[in-house]
Amino acid sequence: MAAPMSFFPRMIAGGTTFIVVVAGAFYIYYKTRYIFDDKTSDDEAGEKTVSKNEDLTDEPEHRKEDSRSDSSSIDPEAADSTTINLIKILQCEQDDSQLCKVLTTLANQAAFTQGQNAVRLAGGLPVIVKQLEREGESVKTSAASCVANLSLNNRNQPILLKSCSQTLLQLSSDQNHSDDLRLACIQALVNLSVSGQCRDCFGPLALHSLFKLLGDGSTPLGQQALRVLVNLSADGTVSPALLQYEVPESFQGLLQPHHTDESLLRTLSFLLNLKRESLTATGTTISGATPRDSFSNYFSQRADELTGVTKALMDHGNTDVRQQAGRLLVLLSAP
Repeated sequence: MAAPMSFFPRMIAGGTTFIVVVAGAFYIYYKTRYIFDDKTSDDEAGEKTVSKNEDLTDEPEHRKEDSRSDSSSIDPEAADSTTINLIKILQCEQDDSQLCKVLTTLANQAAFTQGQNAVRLAGGLPVIVKQLEREGESVKTSAASCVANLSLNNRNQPILLKSCSQTLLQLSSDQNHSDDLRLACIQALVNLSVSGQCRDCFGPLALHSLFKLLGDGSTPLGQQALRVLVNLSADGTVSPALLQYEVPESFQGLLQPHHTDESLLRTLSFLLNLKRESLTATGTTISGATPRDSFSNYFSQRADELTGVTKALMDHGNTDVRQQAGRLLVLLSAP
């Protein structure tokens, strides 16, 4: 009877152990599943946080781009009212520091097409141009920078060309003015000179001033003057006058390899535009006798000399310079 009695306690003990093991297994399974679920949720939340932070980082830039491309995000009436008030301040204010602040605000606004239009529609163009005549150098500089931005607008260009191109050229040519003012003025002329209708504003005297500013092309002011000349050489209303212009003695030196890539490209582009004009201007009547050392004769009577200098650029390290030099050589070889 002793053996059967010992069997039941063992069965009870074994059953209890089995139940404990099974319960423990289920507990561990569900606990592990809960932990992993929490970890997965945390990881996903971390990814969302990073993504959100990236979006927040980019958000101001997106807003800026939206304000440029979607004019509906700005209340036109509010924008017009603000612009009108700024223009009124320019008409009344006498303090140079305040004028500079207003002009800087308008210049920033004029970095966008809507702002450029708003200034014109508010009657602000002549008011801003008037600031170029003030005594203060800083006010003139701020006004020139504002004009430079306003000149990016096709509708503003004809108005500004007629009203201030000569003033801008005079200021940029006057060595008594600061470099900042002179550069701001010539940069405004760079933007105005792309209009394609510059004949009435860039006659012989204006061209003389630009070539004088250009010099040997070694200064920032000279490079900006070269940019204006490149734009004018592509303007069919001005290029005939450029062909008649006498080639400055220092001009061919602009094709020497020691100049920067940008300077060489601009000089080659200027010559390319004029050479094309000379080839298509056959039969065009130009008033006045053509000077012996004009660009027109430069392409014919000194073609070998120009060809030699241009060929030297075919070994230049910059691909764009080599390609542009090759294009000029093709045109120079044309009958």
